[in-house]
Amino acid sequence: MGATIAILTREKTDEAIHNVQSKHGLDNVFLKNLVSALSMLFYEAAKHNATPSELSSAVEDWIALPTNRVELLCDAYSVKVQQLRVVLSAGGFRLPYLHDVEWRVDHVYGGKESGKPSIPQYTLNFDLEKQTNEHQHLRLHCTLESMQDIVAKLQDMVKQAERIGEVQ
Repeated sequence: MGATIAILTREKTDEAIHNVQSKHGLDNVFLKNLVSALSMLFYEAAKHNATPSELSSAVEDWIALPTNRVELLCDAYSVKVQQLRVVLSAGGFRLPYLHDVEWRVDHVYGGKESGKPSIPQYTLNFDLEKQTNEHQHLRLHCTLESMQDIVAKLQDMVKQAERIGEVQ
């Protein structure tokens, strides 16, 4: 149980589970199921801000564990609940942050013999910061019609965001 909590709070790596397996001679499938069940139990309890007594009553309702085992489980949870919440809040999904946008228009000529007019081609460069603080560069090439469609959709998004802001 201690190794599972240490892994969930990122104090130890998955290697701690292998050490438990070799030390106690546990079956690999059984140990994986146990770690999975404990992980779910601790994360759900931390996510719902459960107190140790609420966790205790829930475990006693679900599983027929001896009282001393339930107390060990709840004690381990109460010691690490704040760290579990930090891990849960940091592990969420976050969209990349838009740092910069650059654009340019290029005119593509069909040539003198074809007699076609120049066709504008737009290039958009986006500088994005990922959750890991690394930058990603995204380049988009489009025609005038595509650019007008993008601008219209962005304007619709801004209007919708303003409406949501007014409601809140």
